[in-house]
Order: sequence, then C-alpha cells, then structure tokens
Amino acid sequence: APHVALVVITGLSDDAIALEALKIGAEDFLVKGNFDGPVLVRSLRYAIERKQAEKVLRREHIMFARTEGIAHIGSWEWDIATDTVTWSDELFRIFQRDPREGAPSFAEQNAFYHTNDMARLQQAVEAAVADGTPYELELRAIRKDGETRMCVARGVAEMDLGGRTVGLFGSLQDITERNHAENMLRESRERYRSVFENS
Repeated sequence: APHVALVVITGLSDDAIALEALKIGAEDFLVKGNFDGPVLVRSLRYAIERKQAEKVLRREHIMFARTEGIAHIGSWEWDIATDTVTWSDELFRIFQRDPREGAPSFAEQNAFYHTNDMARLQQAVEAAVADGTPYELELRAIRKDGETRMCVARGVAEMDLGGRTVGLFGSLQDITERNHAENMLRESRERYRSVFENS
C-alpha cells in the first residue's frame, strides 16, 4: 500500500534497521518505551503530512510531464562537478532514446546534432559556464532513426553563492511541425498574392 503513511514501532533500538525501514517507505521509526503520547501524535502527523506532500509532488510531476509532451519541450540539467546530465521523459522521446540507458553526458552528445549546430551549442555552453550568459539557439537535432528535427535549445547557468557556475539547466523544444505549418502558410499566402496580382 504505497500511499499509506507508515510509522514503524519496534522493540529494537537499531539504527541500521531504522535506516532500512525509512529506505523502503516508512515515514518514521519509533522504539518502544522511548516515546510518549505527544511524540507518537507528532510522528503520525508528520507521516501523514509527508505522504500528502508526496502525493502533491507526484501530481505536479505528472502534470509537468503532460505539459512537456503537449508542447514538445524536454527539460534537462547538467551538474558540472559530477558531469551528471538528467533528462526529462519528453527529451528522451524527442531524441528517440531509451530512458533506461540514462542521459548521455554533454561530451557524448556530438552525434545528437548536426556538426555546425553542435559547434554553436558548444560555444554557447562554454560562455554560459564561463560567465553565466544564457542562450537560445535553433538547432538541427538528429533522432535515433536518423531523422532531423528543428529544435530550439535554451540554457541558463546555475551559480553558487560565490558567483561560480556549478551547473546548467534548460529545455529543448521540437518545433519541426510548427516550422512546417508556418512554411505552408507562407507558401499559401504567396500563391494567393500571385493569383490576386495576376487577376
């Protein structure tokens, strides 16, 4: 019952067991004889409030994922110190990559963009890391099936208290269909204007 708030009460005063109970889903751990009524009430209240907060976070995560899917926007984060990159589900869908394989490091993303576009992206990322300059670029992204998609990449630096860049975060929006629709509309207007002028 993953949505039930659990408080473990045991006769064993063992920190290892307490940590294990918390890891597998308990909200709190109490030892018999070491708590009274007010402590139990406080522990139960904390457990219930935490479960409610988890439920709200889950709901927000689902809404955010749906919104990303509708807008074809994937989000990402890069922790520079550990070179750890995190992708949202939509970003995996845009590139047709399996989330179980994990997000590639920034250095491994050369094959994900056309060569010239990757060079522009690297310059923008270097500037963001060096002095916190945000960027917005139109790039040609290459999916796993080889199809090229037009995307808008945005990135913003995350700074520590000393003003040093510790990471980047941003988004990648697939605008292929939008560009296609805009081109068709432009061609239609040009045809209409040509017909009108000729008549």
